[in-house]
Amino acid sequence: MNLQLQRTSLNRGGMPEYLTRGISPWQRAERNLPQTGRSQNAVVAYSKPATARISIRLKEAIERSRYILDLEDDWDEEGSPGFQETTWKRATDFILQVAISFRQQPHGFWIEPPRILPGPKGSLDIHWKTSKRELLINVPENMSEPADYYGSGGRTDIIKGKLETSAKNEWILTWLTR
Repeated sequence: MNLQLQRTSLNRGGMPEYLTRGISPWQRAERNLPQTGRSQNAVVAYSKPATARISIRLKEAIERSRYILDLEDDWDEEGSPGFQETTWKRATDFILQVAISFRQQPHGFWIEPPRILPGPKGSLDIHWKTSKRELLINVPENMSEPADYYGSGGRTDIIKGKLETSAKNEWILTWLTR
C-alpha cells in the first residue's frame, strides 16, 4: 500500500475507516473509539472524579435536574420544603460514581441516565428504568442518613434496602441491567 492510499484510508482518530464505518457517535463512546464527524463530544470530561469521562447524555440529565434547586418552599402546595444544593450534589455525585464504576467493569457500558426528581421532605429521587427492571433511590436531605432503594423486576424479583451514597455501589446497576 502506498503512503497516499494509507493516509486516505485512516479516519481522523487514526483508525482504519473500515473498522469504524457505520458506528454511531454513541456507540463509539461506549466502545472508547475515536470520534469522527460532527459529534466529537459524545464523551465529555467531568470534574468528579477528576479523571473520569462520562457520557454526554448523563451530563445533560444532571444539568437538567438543576431546576430542582429553584423550587421554593411549598413547591407542591402541600408544604414540602425547597431543596438544598448539598442534597442535589450528594445525589448527582452518587449517580456519577455508580455510573462510572459500572462503566469501568469488564462488561460495563454507559447505562441510560436516570430521572432526577424532587422527593418528599427535601429529598431527591433517582429513578432508573430498563425494559425489564425499575429502580428508585431516595437520597435524604440529612447527610448522615443513608439512601433508601427499591428495585423491581416483577413480582418475585424485588430488592430493597439502604445505601451509603459515598461507597461504590455499581452492583446496583449490575442488578438493574441483568
